[in-house]
Amino acid sequence: MPKSFIHTLFSRRSNRVLPRPSDRRVHQASMGMPEQLEPKQLLAVDLANPFADQSLTTSAPVTIAITNQFDVTDVLGTVVKFETNAPVGSASGLSTNDFYVELYDKAGAAGTLTPTTVSNFLSYADDGSYDNTIIHRSVSDFVVQGGGFTAPSVAADQPDSDPVTIPTKGTSTNEPGNSNLRGTIAMAKLGGQPNSATSQWFVNLSDNTFLDSDNGGYAVFGEVLGDGMTVVDVMAGALTYDATTYYSNGTFSDLPLWNVNADNIVQPQDFVKIEMITELTDESELMTYSVTTSDTSKLAASINAAGDLVLTPVAGQTGSVSVTVTATSKTTGETASDTFAVGLSVPEPPPENPPAVVVANPFADVLLDTAEPLRIGRSTALSQASRPSGTTDEAISAPFLG
Repeated sequence: MPKSFIHTLFSRRSNRVLPRPSDRRVHQASMGMPEQLEPKQLLAVDLANPFADQSLTTSAPVTIAITNQFDVTDVLGTVVKFETNAPVGSASGLSTNDFYVELYDKAGAAGTLTPTTVSNFLSYADDGSYDNTIIHRSVSDFVVQGGGFTAPSVAADQPDSDPVTIPTKGTSTNEPGNSNLRGTIAMAKLGGQPNSATSQWFVNLSDNTFLDSDNGGYAVFGEVLGDGMTVVDVMAGALTYDATTYYSNGTFSDLPLWNVNADNIVQPQDFVKIEMITELTDESELMTYSVTTSDTSKLAASINAAGDLVLTPVAGQTGSVSVTVTATSKTTGETASDTFAVGLSVPEPPPENPPAVVVANPFADVLLDTAEPLRIGRSTALSQASRPSGTTDEAISAPFLG
């Protein structure tokens, strides 16, 4: 029988937290003004290695790799990309539903490095365990929590329609030390068990500094880069429902859903989802590129699918053209540009073929009636008597006529 005929989802904007909301408020009051997350909200793009001027003598396209020319300042740790199903458009105000997180695994990334926690997190991201997973807990002004369940692929009135628990890989040793400020990501764990973190993580929606000491301290192992919290905030804005009875799982007391139809049957697309978490291999993946030229009648320029610069000279054109490449941060929209010169010249034509050697005056047949050598000159006359004195001839040895 369909779930909608048995149980009802109850919409709620719960303030339920762990610890209780009152504990959180009292603790924050005793701490005074909340701390501010300083590090990486105003990331800038810098020009690190200018492009070299180019000299082209061909009309064929020339590809130039964009590798280390631009740099995103202050990003030192491994970066992962979160792809979500948050709505994009005027209603949400989002132009993208991706956000990026810098992990605290390399020197300078944070006050306290968390290599064990990062390694544990990446083990789930790299093997696809976080693909098509749900935000299973959303508490206003507190946290959004995920990494625990895979979204069902069928409607709730079908078999096998419950969210499925992600298989875990064992517990991770706690690495406290960084503060649970807005925009940071930390590992969830069981109450009273500091070293019980497995796959579940949460993003702090507010400065939750009381979590720095609760349960041995919650290990903050990264932070959302740039304006990525706009995406997280939209996800946190989805209505939450008490689905503990609906799914017979006490974990879903604050389950966020984008929509619930009048028939009360939850569809796969209703879940607030993390579609994929991928590790970036190069900092250039944090930027997009565009290019212009000062004279398109002489030189065309574009960025190909691989992110490389492609210069295409117009045949027969000469002179110098300026090319400007602009890098734009995906996390903040900040830009940096570099302009370089491209010299165009027409290639030298290939040398003409040397004249062929032809036979102008064929040799005449010769009848030899002597055993003495007979010299035949290169001139048209074959008679020895007619050759000037001192002329070099080719010698032909006559056969011995016995």
